[in-house]
Amino acid sequence: MEHIEITEIVRNIKESGNLEDYLSHMLEEIRINERIKTQERFFELSIDMLCISDMSGYFKKVSNSFTTKLGYSELELTTQPFKDFVVEDDLSNTDNAYDDLLEGKALYDFENRYRCKDGSIKWLSWHCVSIPEEELVYCIARDVTEQKKAHTLQNNYILQLEELIRQKNFSLHYARSLQDAIIPHRSNLDKVFPESFVFQVPKEIVSGDFCWVEQVGDITFLAAADCTGHGVPGAMMTMVCAGILTRAIKEFGITEPGKILDKVREMVLHTFDGSDAIMKDGMDISLCSINKQTLELAWSGANNPLLYFHNKELHEIDGDKQPIGIFESYRPFVTHTIQLSKGDTLYLFTDGYADQFGGEKGKKFMYKQLKLKLMKLAPLSMHGQNERLRKMFEEWKGTLEQTDDILVMGVRV
Repeated sequence: MEHIEITEIVRNIKESGNLEDYLSHMLEEIRINERIKTQERFFELSIDMLCISDMSGYFKKVSNSFTTKLGYSELELTTQPFKDFVVEDDLSNTDNAYDDLLEGKALYDFENRYRCKDGSIKWLSWHCVSIPEEELVYCIARDVTEQKKAHTLQNNYILQLEELIRQKNFSLHYARSLQDAIIPHRSNLDKVFPESFVFQVPKEIVSGDFCWVEQVGDITFLAAADCTGHGVPGAMMTMVCAGILTRAIKEFGITEPGKILDKVREMVLHTFDGSDAIMKDGMDISLCSINKQTLELAWSGANNPLLYFHNKELHEIDGDKQPIGIFESYRPFVTHTIQLSKGDTLYLFTDGYADQFGGEKGKKFMYKQLKLKLMKLAPLSMHGQNERLRKMFEEWKGTLEQTDDILVMGVRV
């Protein structure tokens, strides 16, 4: 309240004729003036962009931070509709939001773009509330331009990453189709042994495990092999090793499984001569030959065993404890010969199923449990066994990550 001379006060009291009413009036003016001063001080100090607008869409008052951010003077901002400063593409949303305010609804986190005096654009995030009895709208705005830029940049990175992943997955799926086409497997197996299954689940799109099937006269060669690693490195090894297996029987005419593995080891070591780091583990394999006429089975294994169901009992033959690859003490692979009967079932597999973590305690499935499960499954059809193995694996793994490539082959002769 401005300074008033004492004579003017006396005159005002006389004119009012009521000292109490006059004093009440003066106190109200003092409160209003103090509120205005406090408001102005608040507008000056606030780092947020504060403004008051009327119901017709004009700013009545703006804070210093408002003029600083946008570059306009207070006069420029208050003498034309605030929509004149809004980017054209945001006008429709701004109109809708302001209509909601006029209906008494509060506005939270509403965003639109304002054009600055220098031509640049700023993103503003608004919190607004209307006071109908005052016919005013009170607003707080924050400049979120940098956050928007960062968000846009992040989205661009995400889109680029998604595109890279899409391209990678496309390449891997194509590599998988090449792997399936080049390595003789399921289609050949079905022709010779209609009662059979191949349960295979790669850890990634391509696999370091492979099922290999070749036919030479009356003899069918079967193998479940596990190359070093998984994913792309493992898949590349499968292409090399599968090709060498085929060469061993077709180019070199070897039919005895132990001698085939001896030759494969020799050729693999020669192929990767000088690359000890690559071949430090090599390939584990379970390889057999079956004479379809006589049902004579010959089998040899590198680290992996053979299980077969004969005379209603499950039998096991251990493989040699050495891989196809670099090893301290090479020994010739042993060939085991077995006379099968019609209806006997063979199981060839890699270590992925038994090594999978899961169950209530998050432990490995273990080979012993796999053997017991196969004993129970053996009387079922091959299709039924395949489905049960799949279900058991999914239930055991649960939400845990798959540990390794999975391969289990079953053949009923």
